[in-house]
Amino acid sequence: MTAPAPPRAFLDSPRKTAGIVAALLMLLLALSLGGRFVADVRDRARRVADLQALADQQQRVGQFADAWTSLNQAAEATQEGSALARLIGRGGTQRLALKTAQEDLAMAWLESWLPPAKPQPLAAALAPTLAAGAAAATGARKADLLAHLGWEAAFRAGPGGEDAGLAAPESFYRQAIDADPANPYAHAYWGHWLAAEEKLGEATSRFDAALASGRARAHVRAVQLAAFQLHNSPAGGAAYIAAVADMIKNREPVDAAVRDRVYTLYAFTFDDEASFAQLTAALPPTEQIALVRALFVDAADRSHPDRVAMAYSWLARLQEAAGDSDGALASWRAVLSFLPPEAPGPLADRARAAVAAARPALLR
Repeated sequence: MTAPAPPRAFLDSPRKTAGIVAALLMLLLALSLGGRFVADVRDRARRVADLQALADQQQRVGQFADAWTSLNQAAEATQEGSALARLIGRGGTQRLALKTAQEDLAMAWLESWLPPAKPQPLAAALAPTLAAGAAAATGARKADLLAHLGWEAAFRAGPGGEDAGLAAPESFYRQAIDADPANPYAHAYWGHWLAAEEKLGEATSRFDAALASGRARAHVRAVQLAAFQLHNSPAGGAAYIAAVADMIKNREPVDAAVRDRVYTLYAFTFDDEASFAQLTAALPPTEQIALVRALFVDAADRSHPDRVAMAYSWLARLQEAAGDSDGALASWRAVLSFLPPEAPGPLADRARAAVAAARPALLR
């Protein structure tokens, strides 16, 4: 019986030794590459997030073109690296978030352009971005995107636009309302288009529907006032004043530019009896009284007594139209209190006449 062979040493073969060393080196390399791979994925995700945050800040301060560039750079960054890296990393999630951010930016950019101001050149990618988003969206989101597509088309088709031959944007507004019947953007933008065609009654109905939605109220008001400001006519002026009166009624803020516009409209309207009659027929005097008090009497700058006197004269005439003779008399007296004694001119003469006419009645 032969004796068993002695056990062989674990590394008694140079070939096996080389193989094991090679395997260890491959493992070390894999670990190194894996660590670098993970670090690259993390760095890219961080860079995308930083660019998106920068775009958000730029959008907030109205730097829309810069924000658009930042989002494009972020989108390009999500495409960097291997397909495996994009699969394992957060690229898919980030690309979806960036797509939404680009759509939101495109809409905000378009909302910043209000006629009659001259439209800025549109970014070439706005319409495709909105169209792609609308095709994939549903409900209110789809309607928002379609409405802004119509607004973009209106800028290019309207006066001063870059493409006067473009079809009217109503088709976008109809599609938007089909997707969301109460959509404020579709109704407001359609109202602006109708006002531009001098269909003020239809335009007012659209703006009423937009306001009734309860969404984007400040923007709807801005579009409404811009639409009515296009009309240098008594009807357009009455529509503008009615919109501001509704703002006062609902305690919405009224900025200085709107206040000045109303002052100018009243200054012309009250100088012409026919225009005054048309205005009071379009908007009840009681609603206008609240407007005049809020904008020109209660918050009046007393350092300009002539303007305050003018405002009290408007208030007096509206009170007369509303049948408030006592209130009108008090307002006419206020007119005289803000004018120099024996001041000449039609305003002072009318105030003195109104006060003098009231005296016999008071003595009875």
